[in-house]
Amino acid sequence: MKILVKIVFLTFFIPNQSYGQAADTSLQTIATGNWLKLSYRPVNEEGKPVSFLFIEEMPSYPGGWDSLSKFIMRNLDYPKSAVRDSIQGKVLTRFAVDCEGKVSKVETLKGVRYDLDSVCLHVVSILPRWIPFKQSGKEKIWIQFILPVKFLMTR
Repeated sequence: MKILVKIVFLTFFIPNQSYGQAADTSLQTIATGNWLKLSYRPVNEEGKPVSFLFIEEMPSYPGGWDSLSKFIMRNLDYPKSAVRDSIQGKVLTRFAVDCEGKVSKVETLKGVRYDLDSVCLHVVSILPRWIPFKQSGKEKIWIQFILPVKFLMTR
């Protein structure tokens, strides 16, 4: 019997929310012009939400949101150890884009197992520089995103 392995890149970014807690009201949504639903929030150096901040232009991935999805799918491999052990699940990876477009502060927000978590961390950490955001004001901030990736195996 052959096992078909699928990696499902969820086609949206989700709010930073812990299960059983109220939704984070500091998150906002960007209209991407396609199927990608993107939530974000500005944070300070410690990762705390920054309020009363006007961002003139949000950071964007070079080539648009479709290109981001293709990059992730091209670079994300289902680990052989997880396939062997029939491990599935959704990994939430949090990352930030700084005022120069650099991706940083990459971490697993909700993991499944070390091998699946590591693959997601690797893919996000090799993302190329984004087109930076424009902000009025002098406070140094990052724009924080959450990327959900669902690993599924079907027979």
